[in-house]
Amino acid sequence: MRWRRWIAALVLPASVFLAYARGWNNDYVGLDDKAYISENPLLREPGGLRRIWLTDEAPQYYPLTFTSYWLEYRLWGPQPRGYYLANVALHAANALLVLALARALGLSFAAAWLAAALFALHPMQVQSVAWLAERKNVLSGLFALLMALLYLRHARAGARAEPDAHPVSSRSGDADAGSAGASPSRVGTSAGVAWYVLCLLAFAAALLSKTAVLTLPLSLLLAERWIVGNPWRAAILRTAPLLALSGLAAAVTVFVEHLSPVRWIEWPLRPLAAAGALWFYLGKLAWPATLLPIYPQWHVSAAGPLWWAALLGVILVAAAAPLWRRRSGAIGGWGLAHFAALLLPVLGLVPFGYLEVAPVADHFVYLAAIGPLAIAANAVARSAAARAPASRFAAPAVAAAALLACAVRSGQQVQVWRSERELFGYVLRHDPDSALANQRFGFFAFQEGRFEEAARYYAKVVAAQPNKATPRNDLGAALRNLGRIGEAAGHFQAAIALEPDNAMAHLNLAGVLAQRAQFDEAEREFRTGTALVPDHVLARLAFADFLASRERPAEAEEQYRAALRLDPDHADGCFQFAQALAKWGRTTEAEGLARRALQSARAAGQDALAREISRWLRQQRRPP
Repeated sequence: MRWRRWIAALVLPASVFLAYARGWNNDYVGLDDKAYISENPLLREPGGLRRIWLTDEAPQYYPLTFTSYWLEYRLWGPQPRGYYLANVALHAANALLVLALARALGLSFAAAWLAAALFALHPMQVQSVAWLAERKNVLSGLFALLMALLYLRHARAGARAEPDAHPVSSRSGDADAGSAGASPSRVGTSAGVAWYVLCLLAFAAALLSKTAVLTLPLSLLLAERWIVGNPWRAAILRTAPLLALSGLAAAVTVFVEHLSPVRWIEWPLRPLAAAGALWFYLGKLAWPATLLPIYPQWHVSAAGPLWWAALLGVILVAAAAPLWRRRSGAIGGWGLAHFAALLLPVLGLVPFGYLEVAPVADHFVYLAAIGPLAIAANAVARSAAARAPASRFAAPAVAAAALLACAVRSGQQVQVWRSERELFGYVLRHDPDSALANQRFGFFAFQEGRFEEAARYYAKVVAAQPNKATPRNDLGAALRNLGRIGEAAGHFQAAIALEPDNAMAHLNLAGVLAQRAQFDEAEREFRTGTALVPDHVLARLAFADFLASRERPAEAEEQYRAALRLDPDHADGCFQFAQALAKWGRTTEAEGLARRALQSARAAGQDALAREISRWLRQQRRPP
């Protein structure tokens, strides 16, 4: 019998690798992937590991997550395949830990295995695995699940030592349910202390991977009381140090990351949005037909009856939870409580950065999903164990169909994350007004010289985000390249009005004003822009070109040299300065700088620029 369970357990990681095999050649998708990995200097520069832990230079203060990237960078550099494989392996390990956790919570092996299989294959989990920047989710999940197992082991030791403790049955229908994770050691023994210390260390590691797991102790508090059966006092004392760690991690995150204010709905509407998010996640778990990498923004209104219905529904479920717990077993009440507790930090009651992108996201439900999935798995297992022949045959058939459907759907969803264009194209097909997707396709079109198309995309972004400066600046840049100078200037000025410190808007407006021969105003904007970003090479070069065109060689040379001090091998900058020197009659210096530019262009693979520099050098050698 035991060998069958070992084989069943091994099926879980095998099924994960099969379901995710179609993502083997996935690339970075642009949603923090490059900033976290391929373009992150902390992964390749000397002292990077020290800076990950002791500075605020990383995109987020999740030092254990970035340490994992740092270690992998030593193995396979910036190639995305290795990071994807590591994410899949972590998710497979987490599926095994969910199996162990479900057993520790009192589920029968069949119910626990089904819960773990649903966790492993559910398509909502794809975002946490296929999105390389979400390493923080699967890594923190690993440590959080280890911490939960250690906590329950320690709590069960306390239950055996506590004479008044009465473990609560989960009614799973398995005689050995609840035995998993039990230990004969007592709380006061050295072994009991060791388990708790390990629990604290595992939770610290989870928080250092991603702070959002900070509410897990609330779930374990209820598990100890409702499932293990320990008194409230013992459960509260056991979770108090964990909650203190949560508070410390939250404070460190706020302090180190210098979190800026987030634009979100006003407080009276936040409970409505939070209730809507809870029902949204439950609905997607039950029927994951259309899963988007980025969901549309919500328009929450106190006048909308559906929002109030969602809030009323949450209140009624919370009020009925004790009755349901008595009828369906402790796992029912705990599963819903775990779901709500793990989602609490991301429901929007307290604003955070991602809410400006979307109100909900699949990756938020990674660990929270364990609760509803455990309830569903336990219900199926109980039906399969029922006396009615129809239930005994129907329940396994339903479970098998659900797992097969999840595996197929996950394989499809993995391919959405194949590349940046694939991902944002998928978003646009389902949400044509998506600001982020339109911005990315506008960027693609702009880079490829399709400025009319870029302007159409950027106009949609401006319509979706009329109070943001960057979309107006982007639209202005596209219009300028179309020769619509007046419209471009209007958008640059609007961007500056919205965000006076937007350096790019000042610099772009300077270029437009120069085209309109408004030279004094252009110079003022150039000076403002370069003062805002003194270390921006292209800003210095643009200002230098402007000064050179105004026959002010000394000032232009100062800007050229400032740009090349920032990046001595900047091929374009060296070539621009060389051309200016040639016009000023300093041909020897010009040719030497042009040869340096040619060498830099070839080293950087800028073949078109290298050919242009070569032609220019040949022309300089021709007799007049």
